[in-house]
Amino acid sequence: MLTVHLEHDADLECPNDMDCEWRLYSFGRRHNSYVNPETIGLSLEQEDDGTPKVVSRKLRTKLKNGLAHWCSYYEHGNSEWFRKAGNIPCGVEFRWDGVRFAGILIWEHKASEIGGKSYEDRAKDADGFLRRYTSWANGEGWYYRVEDENGKDIGSCGGYDDSDYMLSEMVYLLVGREFEVVGDADYLGNKLRTLVRGKVTV
Repeated sequence: MLTVHLEHDADLECPNDMDCEWRLYSFGRRHNSYVNPETIGLSLEQEDDGTPKVVSRKLRTKLKNGLAHWCSYYEHGNSEWFRKAGNIPCGVEFRWDGVRFAGILIWEHKASEIGGKSYEDRAKDADGFLRRYTSWANGEGWYYRVEDENGKDIGSCGGYDDSDYMLSEMVYLLVGREFEVVGDADYLGNKLRTLVRGKVTV
């Protein structure tokens, strides 16, 4: 019988520290991604509707064409970053625990290097980055290791910020084999067994 170790990956790298095209800048001094707004082309003043005043023409253009997005932040136990103009996650309110203008997400590379050319496609790409950043901020990283009957490692990988993706990546090691699931993320075992039986596709 194989032994599947499913564990939380405490060494998951911050998306802001990776060679990513997007970069999140928080306006909150307690955040890892804090930046003085004036250093990225913003004024400390606000527009009448509460929007941070944009000084930089380049940044104004990026906001218009989807290469920059205002970000909201919510914290109640775990934290959550999302685009202000996007869908507000269920249960989020801004009276006590949320900030509508909490930061800004900026595409730091050439516009030609982003896959999506429309505002909507770029917004979806930004949403994906913010989901990864939120996973990292909440410590939601995973890794797996599969051992044979003799304790030999027959497959392992870490750095996942999406547990469903991790499980789908490892299914090929388990098809047609009996296995047990251990580790501090063993709660993913039932989903893994269902995937291996081929009843669900992630």
